This record gives sequence, C-alpha cells and structure tokens, in this order.
Amino acid sequence: MKLYFTAILTFFLLNLASQEILTDSISEAFVYENRIQTPLSQKAASVTVITKKELQELPGVTVADKLHNVNGLDLRSRGPHGVQTDIGLRGSSFDQVLVLINGIKLNDAQTGHHVMNLPIDLESIDRIEIHFGSAARVFGQNAFAGAINIITKISEDDFIKVKASAGDYNLRNAGLTANIATKNFKQSISGEFNSSDGYKFNTDYEIINGLYQSELNLNGHKLNTMLGYTSRKFGANGFYASEDYKDQYEEVTTILSSLSYSPRLRNTENNILIRGYWRNNLDDYVFLREDPSYFNNIHTNNQYGLEVNSTFKTKYGILGLGMDAQLVRLESNNLGKRERTVVTGFLEHKFQLVSGKVNITPGVQVNQFSDFGISYLPGVDAAYFVSPKSKIYASVGQTLRVPSYTDLYYSSPANGSNPDLKPETAFSQEIGYSTKLSPKINLDVAVFNRSSSDLIDRIKDTPESVWIPYNISKLRTSGVSSNIAYNNPQSSIIKQVRLGYTYLDSDIEVNEGITSRYALENLRHQLTAGFTLNYTKHLSHNVSYRYADRLNLDSYGLLDSRINLSIKRNLTWNVFVDVTNILDIDYKETNLVRMPGRWASAGVSYKIGL
Repeated sequence: MKLYFTAILTFFLLNLASQEILTDSISEAFVYENRIQTPLSQKAASVTVITKKELQELPGVTVADKLHNVNGLDLRSRGPHGVQTDIGLRGSSFDQVLVLINGIKLNDAQTGHHVMNLPIDLESIDRIEIHFGSAARVFGQNAFAGAINIITKISEDDFIKVKASAGDYNLRNAGLTANIATKNFKQSISGEFNSSDGYKFNTDYEIINGLYQSELNLNGHKLNTMLGYTSRKFGANGFYASEDYKDQYEEVTTILSSLSYSPRLRNTENNILIRGYWRNNLDDYVFLREDPSYFNNIHTNNQYGLEVNSTFKTKYGILGLGMDAQLVRLESNNLGKRERTVVTGFLEHKFQLVSGKVNITPGVQVNQFSDFGISYLPGVDAAYFVSPKSKIYASVGQTLRVPSYTDLYYSSPANGSNPDLKPETAFSQEIGYSTKLSPKINLDVAVFNRSSSDLIDRIKDTPESVWIPYNISKLRTSGVSSNIAYNNPQSSIIKQVRLGYTYLDSDIEVNEGITSRYALENLRHQLTAGFTLNYTKHLSHNVSYRYADRLNLDSYGLLDSRINLSIKRNLTWNVFVDVTNILDIDYKETNLVRMPGRWASAGVSYKIGL
C-alpha cells in the first residue's frame, strides 16, 4: 500500500511542479540495440540517455563519476574516480547488470566486480544508454535488472585534442585524442593516464586507457574495428571481506577487440551485422601488498564471441533475429581451469497497430549453457500513444543470471565456495507514463516490480563464520521512479534543471540469525537533482546533488560542482574546475570502504583542427 501511495503522491507533485517550470522535446535519436532500433520517444520501457555534451558538463573525471548522477542507478564505489565500482539498477546486486560497449557484452565470468573496467576514455564516448528493467530479451543473459550500453563514435572531422588536469591528493590526468576522416575511411585513437596518491593509506591508483576505432565504407559495405585497453593498479584498503584488511592490492588489465561487417542490402530498411569479439581480463590480487607470497590470486579470463544480428521489414512491422556463440575460458590459481560455452538465439517482432498509436514488441531469448542447460527468456514491451506528446508503456520479461566462477569456486580466509549453485531467475514488470508537458519539459513516472528466485548471496550464521554463497529462496523488489527535466539550450541563464526520485521496497526471505552480505544493501530512497547555468556564451556552471538512503548504512547527501569555460578561436579551448563532495560528508557506498571527502581538481584541453 505504501508503494502505490508513494507512486500517486510523486506523480501529483511532479505534475504540480510542471505548471511552474518549462523541457526540451524527447530526443528522436535511435536507442542503440543490437537488432530493432527504436527512437527514444517510442521506447516501451524506461531508458535514460546521457549525451556527450552532458558528460562534459557533469562533475567528475571518469565515467563512474558521471553515472553517480543518474536516478535509479546505484554505483557502489570502492575508492575514488571509479578505480573499482560495483553497479546496480533498481535494487539489484553488482552481478545483475550487463555493461556493453557498442552492444558488445563486458560481463565477466570471474566476477561482476570487473564490469566497469572500461577500456575507453571519456573523449571517445558519444552517449550512454541506461536500460532499466529486464533487458535479457534484447541484450542477453545477465541483463538481470537492466543494461548499460556505452556508445562510441568516430568524428567526421580531422583534429588532435590534448588535455591535462591536476587536483587534490596529487591527482594527475593527461590525455590525447587524434581523429582522421576521409570520404570512405575514418579512424580515431585516444589515450588517457589518470593517477593519485590516494586520500588515505593504501588508496593510491594508476589507470591507463587506450582505444582505437576505424570505419571503412566501400559503396555501402561497412567494416568496423575496435581495440580497447585499460590497466588499473590500486591500493585496495578494506575493499574486500573487512575494513581491517588495509594492505590489499590489485592490478587488473582488460583488452576488448571487435571486428564487424555490415553488408549493403537491396532493401535499405533491412540490416545485417556480423561481429566477432574478444575480451581478455587479467586480475592479480594480493592480500598483503608488501608480501605478495602470503596470499595471491591470479585470474585470467578470456571470452570469445561471434554474433549475427539482423532486422527485416515485413508487412506486419519489423522482425529481429540474432544469434550469439561464446566460449569462456578461465585460468586461476584459486578457481582452477574452467570452460563454458553459451549459444544464444534471439527472436523479436515489433508490431505497429491502430494507425501507429500502439506498439507491441514480443520476443524470446533461448540459451544453451554447457554447464546449466537450456533456458527460455520471453518478454514483451508495449506502448500506447495517448497523443504525439504522451505515451503509456508497459513491459514484462523473464530474466536469468548464471553464477560467476567466484560464486561457485572462490575460497579465501574469509570466504568459502559452493559449486552446487543454480542460476538466478526473475520475472520483471513495469508500467510507466511519459509526457512532454511543454516544449521544454519532459516527465516520466514508472512503477516496477522484480520477483527473484534462487538469488545468490554470501551469508553466514555467526560473526566468526566465513561467507558462503547460497541460493536464497526469494527476493521481491518493487518501487516507483520519477524524473522531470527542463531543457533550454538557447537560454541565456538556465540551461537545464532536473529532478529524479526512486523509492525501493525489498522483501527478502532469509532465515533468522543469518547475515546477508549483498542482497540487503540496496537503496531505499534515492534523490538526484541538478541544474546547469549559462553565465555567458562561453561560461557554464553545473551543480549536482544526490541523496542516498541505503538499507544497511547511514544516509548521506552529496553536492558536486563543475564550472566550464569554452573558447573557440583558432583553437578550441576548454577549462574546467571541479569540486566533488563540497560539504565534505563522511559516507560509505558499500559496508566496507569510507569514501573521500572534499576533492578539488582543475584542467584544460585544446582541440586543433587538421
């Protein structure tokens, strides 16, 4: 009853607020999915898109910093600037969100702790799409609670861009991007170095990112390549098991490569994409930084994949077909040698009915796991367009997550293993309303529910016991999410105002006396707010606030700010000043790591046209 009262109250307040503030029209840009592409305004599900311009204006120096400001997205960082970040959507655990780059899955068979080890830098990102709710039918298994698709783009211009910044705790950042484009061939290469001495003992880090991309267009036949690399070395003070373990250290290296081909078809409304990809992740963890021989884990994970995705225009709408074959290999001194094959088939069809006022897209994903057998994941999205400016949408879907090899086999002084784990399953439902209240205001409200079975969590029955993974019987997560945004890019003063709120209600079945490690650390209340001001044509100021009330930790509110100065002459100059956690709040995003206080930085970049 409380949930529905909250939904009604939120809807009422947002409509009331909309009478006094004026948003930009819903973007007609297509949401990047592997098969059927749909304009954002026609999507029958909750999707948030962060544009390249918004990424530049938001406070922070990494992708993880920027994503902290998205309503419904729960980033649980260990250490500063995304050195290691777990990510949840609408109350999910960190293993239940699928992260992709241009539709290529980054899920790691070893552990979900690595999904945000992104082999790209901010300069390469065109936009980030956050898909809430079950996304398995569209993107594949492990999109249990949703998916985050990071889209890169090669510019049409020839240029070189150089950047550098510095800040508190000896923060150092430098980057270089070069882009060359001809009529038929475009390529881009970028690199970035980021490091700090850390804000307390053993929190220093060093991150190196690099990305090469190319696109060859021969009379409509397109060949795309991508090669990304990231290296992360960091002190892991209290990251795992207990705050008392202050001397942990970790090095993680990730490589992502892909080669894709899109043939030119006679019917330009049809599309085929053939893509091969390889992801390699090397994780070297030591319990005592100064004595690696005491306890050292080395895990090497390789994921090879080949996928074919296609769409065909029919008299009934658009048919989407796809297949993905994966080979996963892990070599580890702790987890052993493991191998898994996964063959996945996708089928979906988008129907447009009642003169385009109703869109219905049913579909199914079928998986064949070498170690877990066959699974069927059906789902359907539907939208009714009340008017050209308003829609009511709903979606339901079955989803699944297979246990990671850490879930199944990891053992340490504080953790035990359980090779008998079963996959997690869930049935998700969502109903929402989206409207354009004026040319400059968008309003979105959604009510959702996820009923999970065989949820995997690490639990123990006494403080002295080790953490053992088990399939907890049931977890129900329901809630309401609302967003209102005012956008006026041409305004001389107020460019953007945004407000978002998410309420979550979780009901888990855990035996009395059992302590859960992950399942009960989700947010209960989340509030995000912010505004961007244009002081002059070249000077803008973004202020962002987020409030988090977590089930197992103290609540907190954080205030961040970024000032941007852009000057376009012979060169394009950009100068920024960042201050995060302005109020110097003492807080935790997980139950282990106390996060940094106030942190200031400043930087400059310039772009040279060739």
